[in-house]
Amino acid sequence: MLLMAIGSASAQRLISPNKMYIFGVTFAAQDDSVVYMTDVQKLEDSHIYRNNNFLYCRSEYASQFHDYIMITGLNHPTALVMYNQNRTKLEKKYLKMKSKYEKKGVVVKFVPETDFMFREISLEEGEQSTQEAQKQVEKQGPADGKGPKDGPGKGQRPEGMPPGGGMPGGAMGGH
Repeated sequence: MLLMAIGSASAQRLISPNKMYIFGVTFAAQDDSVVYMTDVQKLEDSHIYRNNNFLYCRSEYASQFHDYIMITGLNHPTALVMYNQNRTKLEKKYLKMKSKYEKKGVVVKFVPETDFMFREISLEEGEQSTQEAQKQVEKQGPADGKGPKDGPGKGQRPEGMPPGGGMPGGAMGGH
C-alpha cells in the first residue's frame, strides 16, 4: 500500500513528453585528452519533472553510458547526459560541446548507436532504483561516517572552534 502511494506521488510530479533526445559524454579524470560522445538518440517514452524539466532518472541514463565505457577499458570515467525535447536544440548543443573539446586539443571519440544505445527507464524501474538507493544510504549512513547526532548540530560549534568563529588560539584569517 505504501509502495503504491509513493509511486503515485512521483507519477503526479512527472510529465510524459512522449519523446526526448539524449546524448552522452564521458571522460576520465586523470586523462583529459580523450572524450567519448554518443550519437544523439531518441527516447520514445521518457518523463520529465514538472517543476524543473529535469529528465526522470537522468543519473540512471548517465550510469548506462558510464558502465558501457568501463567495459571498453576506460578507468574511472565521469559520464553525463544532455537532453532536450527539441532535437535541433540538442544537436546545436552537441556540436558546440564537440567543437569546444576539439579546440582544446581533446580527441573526441564517437560511440555510434550500433555500439551503445540508451535503454529507456520505466516509472516502475525508476521508483525501484530510488527506493534501493535510499535504503543503501540509510544502511551506510552519511558519507562522512558520522551518524546524525555525532557531528555538531545546527548552531553548534565544531570541536576546537573558539567563541567568535575565529581560528583556535585566537588567530583570524584574511588580514
